[in-house]
Amino acid sequence: MSKRPRVTLLDFFGDKQSNADEQTPINQCTEGEGDGSTPANDQAGARQLPNAQPEHASQGLELDGSSEDMENMPDVDNMIPKKVKLCPEANKTEVERNRKRVKNAIDIVLLCARQGIALRGHNECASSANRGNFLEIFHLLAKHCPDFRMNLETLSTSKYTSGTVQNTLLHLCAEEVRGKIRLGIESEGYYSLIADECRDASKKEQLTVTIRYLKSDAEGCIITESVLDMRACQQLTAEAITEDLVSCLRRNGLDLDRCIGLAFDGASSFSGRRKGCQALLRQQYTPRAVYQHCYAHK
Repeated sequence: MSKRPRVTLLDFFGDKQSNADEQTPINQCTEGEGDGSTPANDQAGARQLPNAQPEHASQGLELDGSSEDMENMPDVDNMIPKKVKLCPEANKTEVERNRKRVKNAIDIVLLCARQGIALRGHNECASSANRGNFLEIFHLLAKHCPDFRMNLETLSTSKYTSGTVQNTLLHLCAEEVRGKIRLGIESEGYYSLIADECRDASKKEQLTVTIRYLKSDAEGCIITESVLDMRACQQLTAEAITEDLVSCLRRNGLDLDRCIGLAFDGASSFSGRRKGCQALLRQQYTPRAVYQHCYAHK
């Protein structure tokens, strides 16, 4: 039985501009190339090594035996599917189709996010009566809209409906929203920080960070409050909360010197006059900020 020709990454990513008779076989290396200065298939060099093992020499002989097969291999260009060669038209159509599928998934992710409803379901198999909001909305729209039906009728790897895709799209949408909030704050210059923590259904403390700033439009300036981040609190001490807030603002590219207002609830860890979060922030990070007790907690 003849040996099966082997193809390496060099066959696919090598320089195709030179002629086939001028190319160097992939099992030969010139001096100074590769991991060392010795050619990879130099048997003489292998025998001169003091610690050369017999199995290494036999592997070199095996490579020599396959060199003729490699030289007789068909041109890699002939192995590439015609569909790829017919780029840009065939590939362009596929790219546009995939973009439309992703946009369909993004629309449903944004709908669930705006309505404040969960995307995933407890049981998302095909026989489940309730596969979660994302999939149920997707299948409902697929009944009436050919674009959404296209997602479900394609291959399973291109539907863009998996839980991983949902999480990725939700994360990317959140980054886009944060970017617009940053642009709004930077255009006006100054902002106020509002924060609070509460325990969720899983009994984990969540810290919510809200930014209050002026937003200019054709009608004038509008006071705007935007939720910037929500993260789990590892500790509820004033020092830990302060570090979380500072880390959040810096991670989102906000200048601490431009924070001119702080608003928290009446908990000692937040509003303590000497060692509370508001005191630590004004002493170390936001000297211009004025603390005001949150009116929503009165």
